[in-house]
Amino acid sequence: MSAILLALVTRTVADACPASQPNHLCCRSLAPFSANSYVWTNICGITGVDPSTETASFCSELSPCPEGVTAACCQTLDSCSPGVDGPVGINCTQVEN
Repeated sequence: MSAILLALVTRTVADACPASQPNHLCCRSLAPFSANSYVWTNICGITGVDPSTETASFCSELSPCPEGVTAACCQTLDSCSPGVDGPVGINCTQVEN
């Protein structure tokens, strides 16, 4: 198998994320920060995020994403309490899986 073909075969969804949003996540929820701001601010301690910023939750770092979840590319990752919500993606865009 040629090196070029092998590179194409091994390419993942994470490769599709732009440099400005390099973190690929598979999430059950993608919504503005304001949709869950109480939890993000008071329970997770995530502050300083514009309320309209797309925020991904209940995430895992799989690639490709399993059926039934949303693939997203996110600018930054944050966390909540261990085991709660998985990684939280901040400033995310939904992408094709």
